[in-house]
Amino acid sequence: MTDGGVTEGLVKSDAGRMVARAGLAARGVLYLLVAYLALGVATGEFQQADKQGALQEVAGRSGGRLALVVLTLGFTGYALWSVAEAWVGQGRQGIGKRMLWAGRALVYLALVASAVAVYRDGSSGGGGDQQEQEWTARLLGHGLGRWVVGLVGLGLIGIGGYLLAKGVGRKFLKRLDRGAMPGWLRSWVPALGVVGYVARAVVVVLIGWFVFQAALDFDATEAVGVDGALKRLALRPHGPGLLTAVAAGLAAFGLYSFVEAGYRRVLEE
Repeated sequence: MTDGGVTEGLVKSDAGRMVARAGLAARGVLYLLVAYLALGVATGEFQQADKQGALQEVAGRSGGRLALVVLTLGFTGYALWSVAEAWVGQGRQGIGKRMLWAGRALVYLALVASAVAVYRDGSSGGGGDQQEQEWTARLLGHGLGRWVVGLVGLGLIGIGGYLLAKGVGRKFLKRLDRGAMPGWLRSWVPALGVVGYVARAVVVVLIGWFVFQAALDFDATEAVGVDGALKRLALRPHGPGLLTAVAAGLAAFGLYSFVEAGYRRVLEE
């Protein structure tokens, strides 16, 4: 058997699937935490509502360090699963989907690094939108940087459109073993998925728009991440109500992630 065959057999083993499911469960916890913080921003209780803020919220609770270890293992599992999907996952996947899986792997590896930093010294290495604005400023300082920032913004808007289409079109249902679900869950999971994907699409499109605006205005402070996008949404007319709705949608995606952890077909032929 070739090295590729050995690797493929390993990631498609029962242990490989267990790692993937643990990663999906960790993703569910993370989205529930972000939803909780977003609701806090809407009510004025919290100041930070991104994934780093969620990790810091966990760390500040009783037993938080142990919870961080568990989440870190889950994020690592999700990242490894993403690498497996990009490398030896579905044979029918095109280059676009493989790149998307590779991007997810990088995002969750960054989350692993943030969780380790929070565990070590209580800091995620820069909160809010500081990192996004620093990288945007560096890019804008180069000759073609403005075009690159603009393309990144448009790319994020495109990803948001993809998430919206996936949610509204209920394409996520294709990967679920709905026949193994109890009847009540089978009837509820489409709504959870649709609402969750639409909420994610809204957040990603907002981030993409603000990044694109940074390129148009040649102003790095326009670029924001999840935290800044949600805060700016809260400042719009009817913003707190809109942000509450987005928070509910993110919570729905968190619950949907738990469904995926139990019933998604992972690493199949």
